[in-house]
Amino acid sequence: MRAERAEPEATMAKTCAEYFQMMPASFQKSVAGDLKATYLFDLSGDGGGKWVVQVGNGTASVGPGECENPDVTLKAAAKDYIAIAEGKINAMLAMATGKFKIQGSLPLAMKLEKIFKR
Repeated sequence: MRAERAEPEATMAKTCAEYFQMMPASFQKSVAGDLKATYLFDLSGDGGGKWVVQVGNGTASVGPGECENPDVTLKAAAKDYIAIAEGKINAMLAMATGKFKIQGSLPLAMKLEKIFKR
């Protein structure tokens, strides 16, 4: 009898901070092209905080904190952001129900999902 090997599970972050730490590794330079944008994530509740994601010159940098005049500000409860990032909640549905709010450029916000693979 031959034992079957289980496929290793993809590493999933459990906190917002872990998601942001993993973001640069999931950046897709070829998809981002010449995109230049600054995103501010404002996540409330347990495990929340503020993070800045800057995309430009074929690179992405991510760090805790705030910035002046971001192109896009994304607001959600930390638990809802994790559910969206894991694909458990559809981002558009979360927006429609008020769980996820976007301020600034909606087209730039929509590019985020494409330039960072899950």
